[in-house]
Amino acid sequence: MIVLRTLLVAVLVLTALVLELTVVGPLGLPGATPPLLLVVVAAVGLAGGEVRGAVTGFAAGLLLDLAPPAQGPIGVSAAV
Repeated sequence: MIVLRTLLVAVLVLTALVLELTVVGPLGLPGATPPLLLVVVAAVGLAGGEVRGAVTGFAAGLLLDLAPPAQGPIGVSAAV
């Protein structure tokens, strides 16, 4: 059960990352782009508890820093 839940969270984070970088980012919405990863991490934190949310947030931030249009040092988004 835990493996299935972890796999589901990983798929959700990867899907949100791809959508945020490829679909929502280039839209050029006025103001800012919607942070899809933040929404996924908040949902995981609310549903699974603070430890699962913190681990998911760190992993999502690290993936965001490692994504192809990466600029700057690695780990800044993960630390935030």
